[in-house]
Amino acid sequence: MGFLNPLFLAAAAVVAVPLILHLFHRHELRRVPFPALRYLLRATRDHARTIRIRQLLLLLLRVAICLLLVLAGSRLFWRGAGGTHQPTALVIILDNSLSSGLIQGEQRVLDRLKALALETLDEAGPEDRIWVMRAGEPWDVAVPGSPVEARARLLETQVGSGRGDLAGALERAGALVSAAPLDETEIQLLSDLQATAFPGDAPVPLPDGTRLLVYRPPSSTEDNRYLREVLVGGGLAPMANERSQVSIAVGGTGEGADTLAVRLVAGGRTVGATTITAGSEALLSVGPFAGGVVVSGYAEIDPDALRGDDRRYFSVSVRPPVGVSLRGEGGFFLEQAIEVLARAGRARRTADAAAEVVVSVGGEGLDGRPGSSAAVVLPPSDAAMLPALNRQLLLAEIPWRYESETGAGEIGVADSRLPVALDEVRILRRYRLVANGEEAAGLVQATLDSGEPWIVTGTAPGGPYLLVGSPMDAEATSLAVSAPMLPLVEWMVSRWPFQSEGRSFTVGDVLPIPAGVDAIADGAGVRMPADAGARVVARAPGLYRLLAGDSLVQQVAVNPPEAESILEAVSDDALSGLLGDDYDLADASSWRRSIFASRQGTEIWRWLLAAALALLLVESRVAATGRRARSPGHAVLPGSRGPSASGPLPRAG
Repeated sequence: MGFLNPLFLAAAAVVAVPLILHLFHRHELRRVPFPALRYLLRATRDHARTIRIRQLLLLLLRVAICLLLVLAGSRLFWRGAGGTHQPTALVIILDNSLSSGLIQGEQRVLDRLKALALETLDEAGPEDRIWVMRAGEPWDVAVPGSPVEARARLLETQVGSGRGDLAGALERAGALVSAAPLDETEIQLLSDLQATAFPGDAPVPLPDGTRLLVYRPPSSTEDNRYLREVLVGGGLAPMANERSQVSIAVGGTGEGADTLAVRLVAGGRTVGATTITAGSEALLSVGPFAGGVVVSGYAEIDPDALRGDDRRYFSVSVRPPVGVSLRGEGGFFLEQAIEVLARAGRARRTADAAAEVVVSVGGEGLDGRPGSSAAVVLPPSDAAMLPALNRQLLLAEIPWRYESETGAGEIGVADSRLPVALDEVRILRRYRLVANGEEAAGLVQATLDSGEPWIVTGTAPGGPYLLVGSPMDAEATSLAVSAPMLPLVEWMVSRWPFQSEGRSFTVGDVLPIPAGVDAIADGAGVRMPADAGARVVARAPGLYRLLAGDSLVQQVAVNPPEAESILEAVSDDALSGLLGDDYDLADASSWRRSIFASRQGTEIWRWLLAAALALLLVESRVAATGRRARSPGHAVLPGSRGPSASGPLPRAG
């Protein structure tokens, strides 16, 4: 119980008025000796008792009426569900990530979350400041508004294609309510509470005094199958006039239980189909294609309860044989490998000025390579030539250097991102690859058993680069006389520089904009202006076209995040570890009773006024009864306001 207008309680002093009237409006009896009327003394005492009871009743009624009016004016309320609350800065975190499109029964998860958010807005007041934050669209900007504006934003929210980062959303929500000029702050988290939506295990910081209310969703038992990966040519661009293998991987719960139909669509037509079980991979062939064309399409499975992850896109450019120039003394094995590739039509030897890939031994030719061409750098056999190599790397703005390795003995390749298996390769002589600066530049593609990088790729102002930590000769590595030699050289000179053209992006990624691009058309064909400095976020899956005028510069595939397909909910222990102990849980049945921590309950001033009116009617009735008792048609008792004691008295008997 409480009061919204407690100062009005000072008006309770008005109850002194009926008390004063009762005390000072008392009738005193005049004693008149009159023996003939002594037989009326008994009746007088009985009537006086009735008068006192009536007067006490009137006093109580009038005091009660005054108190009821005072309580109504002070806006008395009962604490509990419903009613008013203090003006509150409220952030509603609505999880509209991809997983919210899951159909449970006959309703999507997002529809259930929106219904609960509408219950919150039903209880919101005009003085509340409300943000509706879409956790599945981290690029979206939440702005404060009234309950009406929040309702409109809520109703227009649809299932997104991105990943929900609930930890990040809670941090942003905390910053919003901290800056709000209101004493009461509250954050309401409406989500399916996927475990993958809480990356890491660090506690989420929240402002002191801010209440966090978390919706507890019902347990879900739906199985979900999804396309985990579609990889063309092992991640390498297809070669012209050659068929390529497309690897399609399916993940999900119930692995191996059911057989799924998989279709591969390229160029607008179905080019392959097969069956597969969850947790396995299938291979389909495509091509051959002419050089220079862009091959794009998608793989799909039959839709299930979560339909947003049943299709995955790909886009790759078919390349003609790459022009390769070898500079420096590469050794017999490297020369022969490039020659074999050229005779097979998988590469072509060319002059330095027309080379797309320059293979530089000891740094030779780095300073004069064509603009935007790729450089493959191999160290010299003689360690005395390392200073000259490092100078060439510095001039080419490649942020790495070679240092002599003090250790001795052979070593293996421990970790490799390459499409070529190097498990059996032994490294007999190597140099250390050291990044210039505090932050490592580029991407380590292969490391040695010692943990040191052995193959590194990156991009410098002059173009892409690849560094190898050992010479390609039999004295330095067993690779030169083993089966992986030719596939590795092919990857280095004809596949690696162009593999980014087939890279698949994820919804929420920032798309790289090459020079010359002035517009981007998304998967739905909507065109938006863009330039090399623009920050374009991929907001939906599909095939994005990067355009210069009406010419296609590049096409990239954007796919849904795999983490959203893993529907496992976060455990209570993990949730407590992330949010601490200072948060409340509520399910759908108790949500309305749990919202707004500053809830004051239902005001009862209307009922108080109705009670005061009823008592006023009773008081009028009681007062009227007393007046009728004193009317001329009734006997006049001593002490009443009848004839004067000095006037004529009735005769006895």
